[in-house]
Amino acid sequence: NYCEVATQPDTKQKRITITGKVINNAENICFLVTGSNKSEVVSEIINKKNSKKYPASHIYPNWGKLIWYLDKAASRLI
Repeated sequence: NYCEVATQPDTKQKRITITGKVINNAENICFLVTGSNKSEVVSEIINKKNSKKYPASHIYPNWGKLIWYLDKAASRLI
């Protein structure tokens, strides 16, 4: 599958998302994260602490680059 229907955990909004298999085959993968409310999640994912519950923690490029763009607030715990 190239796409799946996902449900946003907080708002319960349904959305269509590209699967991890497709994303992991991209040449460049970028995460853009802003805000202090994301800092704990970013820290868990980057430090690999109990992060498997977050979809972003399953992104491992097969051959490309993974780039994180974080503002100061989102990066405050790493």
